[in-house]
Amino acid sequence: MPSFGRRTVYRGRTVRIDFKPDRKGIAAMAIGPEVTALVVQVAEQKALPYAISISPVGRAADGDQHPGQYRSSWAVEIARVVAGPEGYPMLRAAGVLINRAKHATHVELGTSRTKGIGHHVLRRTLEYLDATSAGD
Repeated sequence: MPSFGRRTVYRGRTVRIDFKPDRKGIAAMAIGPEVTALVVQVAEQKALPYAISISPVGRAADGDQHPGQYRSSWAVEIARVVAGPEGYPMLRAAGVLINRAKHATHVELGTSRTKGIGHHVLRRTLEYLDATSAGD
């Protein structure tokens, strides 16, 4: 388990520097307006366009009762989630990507008709974010 108490970060011949994190300050920052704005910005400018770009669009000619509805039903919501290292959970701001189409779960995970083969748009979007955020 990581240590989040006071620790020495530098020890020289004549000086020692200790660091003690301000947990309440960090917790306030994690749900503050600046962090919230940043996570929403990533969700709106990176995740949302990618999810839309890979969303399937059925054709009415092929029997799709709502062509384009899934693709046009994406939105970003602001939320607070509990996350952090084991033993040190913290409330954090989150930008949540959501699809409001009634059939979104079927598109994502598949159905018995598709033998459980879904398009996994959310999973693929998360993989895209992970792959493109190295170094951000």
